[in-house]
Formats: sequence, C-alpha cells, structure tokens
Amino acid sequence: MIASHTVSVFPNPVLSGRPMTVRCSFRVLFVVQPIQVSQFTWRLNGFPLSSTESDQRIQPGPMVWDDRGFWNSTLTFNPVTSRDSGTIDCIVKYGNQEMSVNSTGYIDVLPTPTVEIQPMNSAVVVRNESLTLVCSATVDEYAAPSPYKNTTNKVSQEFGFSWFRSNQRIDIHNDTECFASDDSANTSFIECKPTSDAAYFCRVNFTFGDTDSSLISIKVVDERSLLCEQDERDGVEWSPVIVNTTGVATCGPTSTGFRTRRCISDGGSAVWDQPNDDRCVDKTLVQLLSEAKDVRQGISINSSNITKDIAEGLRTYLSDTGTELNFGNFNASLEILRELGSIQSAAWNMTTPGIDEVKAVLWSSSSLLNSTNDQLWRNLMAQNTVGALPIMDVVNVYGKKLARTLTPGAADTIRYEYLMVSAVCNYASKIRNYSFPAPNVSGEQGWTNSTKDHIYFQNPVELEDDDEKTLYYISGSLYRNLNEYVPTTTDISNLSRVVLGSRILSLTIDGLRNSDNLSIPVEIVLEDVQTPFKDVVRSCVFWNAASKPSGSWSDYRCQKSAFNSDPKTTICECGHLTNFAVLFSPSPATKGPHRVILSLISIIGCTVSIVSLCLLLPLFVVRWKRVHSHHAVVIINLCFALIKANAFFLAGVNKISDHLTCTVVAVFLHYYFLAAFCIMLVEGIQLLLYVALPFYVHRKRDTAILLITAWTIPLIVVGISLAITRTDGYGGEDSCWLSTTNGLLWAFVGPALAIIATNFVILVIILVKIAKTKQASEQTTKRRIWATVWNVFIIVPILGIAWVFGVFAVNQDLVVFQYIFAIANSFQGFFIFLFHGLCHRKNSNSKKVVRTSFRQMWDSPSPSPPPPLSTPPPPLSPGSYPPLDPRKNAYRASRSMKTRLENHWQRLSKRHAVNWPSVAAAAVAASSSSTDRLELQGRNNGVGGGGGRADVGNGTMDDEEEETFSRSLPPASTRDSTSADTRSATSTDQTDILF
Repeated sequence: MIASHTVSVFPNPVLSGRPMTVRCSFRVLFVVQPIQVSQFTWRLNGFPLSSTESDQRIQPGPMVWDDRGFWNSTLTFNPVTSRDSGTIDCIVKYGNQEMSVNSTGYIDVLPTPTVEIQPMNSAVVVRNESLTLVCSATVDEYAAPSPYKNTTNKVSQEFGFSWFRSNQRIDIHNDTECFASDDSANTSFIECKPTSDAAYFCRVNFTFGDTDSSLISIKVVDERSLLCEQDERDGVEWSPVIVNTTGVATCGPTSTGFRTRRCISDGGSAVWDQPNDDRCVDKTLVQLLSEAKDVRQGISINSSNITKDIAEGLRTYLSDTGTELNFGNFNASLEILRELGSIQSAAWNMTTPGIDEVKAVLWSSSSLLNSTNDQLWRNLMAQNTVGALPIMDVVNVYGKKLARTLTPGAADTIRYEYLMVSAVCNYASKIRNYSFPAPNVSGEQGWTNSTKDHIYFQNPVELEDDDEKTLYYISGSLYRNLNEYVPTTTDISNLSRVVLGSRILSLTIDGLRNSDNLSIPVEIVLEDVQTPFKDVVRSCVFWNAASKPSGSWSDYRCQKSAFNSDPKTTICECGHLTNFAVLFSPSPATKGPHRVILSLISIIGCTVSIVSLCLLLPLFVVRWKRVHSHHAVVIINLCFALIKANAFFLAGVNKISDHLTCTVVAVFLHYYFLAAFCIMLVEGIQLLLYVALPFYVHRKRDTAILLITAWTIPLIVVGISLAITRTDGYGGEDSCWLSTTNGLLWAFVGPALAIIATNFVILVIILVKIAKTKQASEQTTKRRIWATVWNVFIIVPILGIAWVFGVFAVNQDLVVFQYIFAIANSFQGFFIFLFHGLCHRKNSNSKKVVRTSFRQMWDSPSPSPPPPLSTPPPPLSPGSYPPLDPRKNAYRASRSMKTRLENHWQRLSKRHAVNWPSVAAAAVAASSSSTDRLELQGRNNGVGGGGGRADVGNGTMDDEEEETFSRSLPPASTRDSTSADTRSATSTDQTDILF
C-alpha cells in the first residue's frame, strides 16, 4: 500500500505569543475501501506530546475523515513560544496490522519585537511648550528561539511606525500639534505641542504583522510651579509630572518592567523623591524563568540538561550580584526555584539531576535566605501568605534527589551559610539509629556544628521485611532562619499569638511504607532561637501542606516529651516524617492563672441563663394578665436576644478550626449581643420616662417602634461590617469572636460602651428620683440604703451596666474584675429571671407561682362569666370618692378597661380642671382591694385616649353615673394641692411597680 502523508504548519513562521495550528493529513492510495486509522501521535523535537504531559496551551484535536478521503488531525498551540521551534512529527497507525507512517514538518517561531514608548505611562506638559515622544522597536536577544529553529526566516530589523492620538492616526505632514523630528531604522521621534489632554501610542509594522505600544496619557497644565521638572538619574530620563503623583520610566536596557518615582511637595515646591525599582527584573532572570516554565508546562525537550543550565545560571547570577537584590529580582529568583522544584517533583519526570544541579539549587536557596534579604522577605510576606515555603519545598525535593545520586552505603552532607542538607542511601539492615545532623566529630566551628537541633530515627518494623534488595533514600534538612519567613497559621484551637520559636528540621525517607504512621516515633530535639513571651507554651508541630487553604502547622501525632532536663530545648515525638518545628504561644499564666476557672464559670453561667430565660417566658405567658405592661414586652424581647446569644456562644465560640462555622458563629454573636444591648437601652429609656416624667402618656406604638429599632440597628451595623471587611475579622485567633487586629471589634465595643454609659446615667437619675420621694424621706437611713441597693440589683441586669467590668477585665493583672465580669454577665439571664420573674410584685407567692404555672398551662379551666351588674352605688358626699364597684373589677382587670377608665378620667379633667392622674391615684387609694389598687396604678403608665364618652362594661357610663362621679370630686380650691401631694406618691408607686 502507498500512503499519502503530509504535515502542514500555519502560519509559519509565526510570532511568539500568537496561536499556531499544525495539521496532519493521511490517505492510503489505490484502495477501494478506506483504511481505518487507529491513532495519531505527535512528537516535538523527538519528544512525545501527550495530554498528560502538555499544558492547556497545547491541545491535540480529534481524528476527522473528510470528503477527499483523508484522515486529518490537528495540534493547536495557543500561544506558541520560542521553545516550540523545531521539528514536529506526526505518526499515524492504520490498518489491521497496525502499520505506521511518519511525516515531519518544521515550526519556525520568531520573537515578537518589543515596542517601547517614552515617556512611559503618563506625562505632563505646560501649555505651548513642546514634548518629544519616542517609539522604539527591538528584537530581544534573550527571546531567541531554540537551536532547532529553521533560520531561513528572520524578523526584519527595519520597521514602519505610525502614531495615534485618541485612537486617531496622526498625519505627520498635516497635523497642527505634532511633526516628525527624526527617524531611524528602529526608532521614531515626534515633537508635539498638545493643546488638550489626550492619549498617544505608536504602532510598529514589520514583515509578519504589527504590534502596538502601551498608551501614554499626556496632561496639559498652565503653571510650571505644580510640576517636577524633567530629570535624568542613573541614565534614566524622568518626564515632568504633577506634584503628588508618580512618574514612570523604563528600567534600562538590561531589565524589563518599569521604575516609579514620586513627585512630592517640599516647602511649597515640587521635588523628586528616590526612584523605586521593585518592579524591574533583570532579563537574565526573565529568560531563566521562561525556560523553567516551558519545561514545567510539558514542552518536551531535554529537561535534564535545561534544568541544570537554569540552576547553574541562577547560581551564577546570584553570585555575581551578591546581596544587592531589588524586590523584582528577588521574587523572580524565588519563582525560578519554585519552578525547578515543581519540575523535579512531577510524576512524569523520572530523571535524576546531577550533583552539580543539586548543589546549585541548594546554594541559591541558602543565598536567598541571607539575613541581608530580611526586608525583602517581610515585603513578600505582606503580599502573600506563603512566604519562604517554596524554599522548604524545593530543598525537600532536591534533598531526595541528592540521596538518589549516591551509591549504596554512601552518605553526603552539604553545608551552606543558612542551610544544611544530608543524604544517605542504604539497605534496611544498615539503617540503624540514624541521627541527623550527624555528631560533630571533626571539631569544626559554625552554626551547623554548634546547634543542639537533631532528629533521631530508629529502625521501625516498616523496614524489617527487607532482605537486602531494596534501597532506601534518607534526606534531612536544617534551616538556620527559615522559621522567620514562613506563615505561623495553625489548626491547634487553643493557641493564639503563635511564633515559631525553633529552627525548622525535616526528614524524609523514599521507599518507606506507611511513613505517615510509624510504629516507632521519631525523636526530634529543637533548640530555642527566640522567646518573645515571658512564659510560653511549647507545641510540637509539623507543616501539614494538605490543610486548607494553603497549609498550616499541626500537632497531629506529635507530642512533647516530659523527659527533658534542658530548659532551652524541646524534645518532640512524632509518628510520621515531614518538616518539624516548635510553636511558642503565651502560657495561660500570662493571661491569668484562673483561665480554666473563668471558662468554666462562663459555660455554667450561660447554661443557667438559657434555662432561666426559657422558664421566664412561660411564666410570663401564664401570668400575663397580671404582669402585662410595656416593661414585660421589653423583657420578653431581651430574653429572646440573650437566649440566642448565649446559645451561639456555647455552641460555637471555640470552633476556630472550622473557618466557615467560626465565621457564621461570630456574625450571629455580633448581631444578637448588639441587639441585647439595644433592647437594654429601650428598657432604660422607658424607666427614665416612667420616673422622671410620671405623667408621660406611653403608648403601645411607642414600645413597638423602639423595639423594631432595637432589632434593626444591629442588623445595619453587622451588614456594614460584613460589606467592609468581607468577613475578614469575624473569627479571632483564639475564639469565634471579632478580631482585634483589624479594628472590627470596635463595631461591637463602640455601641456597647455608648449604651452602657447612657444606661448608667439613667440608673443615677432613677436612684436620685427615688431618694427624693416622700416615702423615701420618711424612712430611716439604713432602710433607705437597703432600698437603694435593692433597686440597683433589680435595675442593673436589665440595663447591662455590669458589662462595664469588661473594660477593667482587659488588664490581665486585675483578676477580680475578670471574675466579676464572668459572673455578672454569664448569669445575666438568671438575674433577670430572679428579680423580674420570681420576685416581681405581681408574681407574689413566688413558690406557688412556680409550682402552679406549668400546671395551669395544661389544665386551665374556662373562665366563668362575670356576675351581672347591679344597681350602681349611691353618690357620696362632696370631698370623698365613690368606692369602685367590685362587680366591675373583672372588666377593669381586662385590657380594654384601661382605655375606658383613662378616656373617662381625661374627659372629666377637661370639664372640671382637675389633674386626672392624681384623681386616678386617689381613686385607687380608696379602693378596698390591694390587688385592684396595684393594677390601676400600673395602668396609669399606659395610653391616655382623647375625650368622648367613657365606656363601662359592654355599654357606656350614663349621664347619671357621670354626674355622681363628678359630684364626688374635691372642691376646686383643693384640687391643685391634691394633685401636688399625689404626684410624688404616684411617681414612687410607678417605679416600685416596674420592679
């Protein structure tokens, strides 16, 4: 059989960074029936391309049969890079005998010209003054294609230039603002006198296409005093910019990126600040990083040779530059090491690097850890959460590779200024009592020989089934200062403010079965290198890379040994192998020696409060006819808020290991505690009105508005906090509460302190008012003091004033305030139940109430109808008051009777010019029933209606009854004195009734 087989590449040549497609077509000639094709296989420069080895930019297409009788398949590169240059082979398997045919094409990837415009980014020009714009195009020698490149086509070194202003092409010969001043083969200059703000760019045309420069924004100003003048520094031209703005310039011919320089105001004039080159990266590092990414992304070339060249190139660069690294070059060097580690740890890479590559990578890692780069590490950790973790990863990978370069029974140790790596290759029977680092028998000086850090490994049962046939590769690493540049996140729930107080020590064994569950734990001795706390808790931890989102320190299967005679070291025992360290956190002693007791008090108090408040609610339901008032409605709302807050506190305040749960708990705690404080403020406002304004007419609608506001304001505060922080700060370091690091805690502390201060002022006013009443002045000093103390105990739980002790409890030395704060606030619900439930005057005979309340809930007899009304009582003589008809008491106890009596008394007060609350109090005092007297006095705090007829029972009070009650009023001459005498008593009774 004769086959037709072709490979075509289009476009070819192609510019780097643009898409390219390779098509493979196959047909067997001179056959009647089409031959079935089973597989298309691609090879780039002799290395196979498969879906598992290629990255997402290289995608093979399906096999397609066309109407011409050809089988076709495509391979798409998007984008293509210089490393893709070379030969591309298409191998087709067909027929029943799996015959194959090979065809070769050539890929020519040309570097895209680099187009730069000067000034960069932006420029400022004074009106009627000229500005020179420069556009240059170059072919970067560092972007040259691989040796497989077909050199028959080259990018032209002569370019055509076009200038654009506000996306409109500038006609250089006819434009009124710009004209050409000079041109060369790869550079274009134009002089412009802009009259208005505009954006300029240039377009470069060459053989295989065109490319545009970046935009430059030109601003026209009228005053030169607002500008930093054009300046040249270190061979870099800085164009004028407005004061308090940032200028941008190129990094020079050997670097990519851009420099920035701030124009600042100094003594009324504009001056340049120091340049910042953190975004400049040397082109050598750019090329090394590009090559490393190409290898890691699966472009199939000789990766072993390439990685060696990359590692040695990085070492040479860092050795030549010494410690003078800017942030851009420092970050690029770290990225190169990260890429090399990813290449060597990839599943498809079965090669072992040479010892020269291993030493080059380890030396570069140690060089980056140099203490002179301390500020660069700090800046890096401020930008991301991984810090120097790539160093730890790449050293672990190359430590394993170092062991694989050894022959059986051999060992090797590499020591650098900030890193030591040791490796052993041997059989199981030879690995006995392995210790890393090895004891210093040579007497050499240096940090690696004087350190007390070591790890001791005994031969576990996992190795004992070996019969001298399987080799094991042991590698250990010790870092001098890596602990300072890695994150300290941990999944240990009871630790806060943690630091890594020891060096990081690692041990790995290739070939070990079940290495994460050793039968004999390894012993790690770690020396203290920093002790930031006076008293510390040491936790033996390892780095768990699998922990979400980016790893954390964990104490799983690690524990601290109790047998240690050296206070400057920590002995750990761990049942697995990995990177080990010791976490330091403040000991409970520095937070108060009674931490456990205080925590227990809080748990017991919150539990008792929840139970008490849950008992208070049905008690109010059963006794509602007696306790019904605005005060009772507010107490019920406060019960709901405190029940929810305490329940969330008990259920999830310590769930810091689960980030989502911890965040949700913190949000709900924030809302319900704020709602409880707002409701306490509502209670304080009502008490102030009842005491300071005894004749204030309080309506149900007022209570409803206040309570709706109390539930809504916390919702707004929490919503704004979530919108601003995006949940960052909900869930602190040691509890599921608001974080203190970003100021979110003030979203609770601020409103809470304001409410506490307000309620404290209200408490003082209430106590002063009570002390000035006639009843209080008639009591002995001892009785007045006892009454004041009793009122404080009654009022404080519902006003939340005890929370003020939390301000003093912040000081760890004031332990007594911590206990007062824990008891007073965790038992707040119990105190409310005690003083406003059992000891409430309307719930007299408390024991009987508690005993019978729940029975009444389930076995309440239907109420008997009221007895029929009899003839109203005869009128009394002037100056006295008519006794209340007992047959009307059932209606007066009802809700509607309150409005009927108040409407009637208000109408009489308008007719007879008498103060109707005083008359009501006097009428109550004349009643023979103490229960009715208390009930009517409580009703005086309710809503007063307008005029009209006063309803009584199911009808209305007729004219005869009204006239009888009117005749019973005192003479007009005595009404004012009666009202004045009664006002004080009424105020006292009202305050007493509320409590």
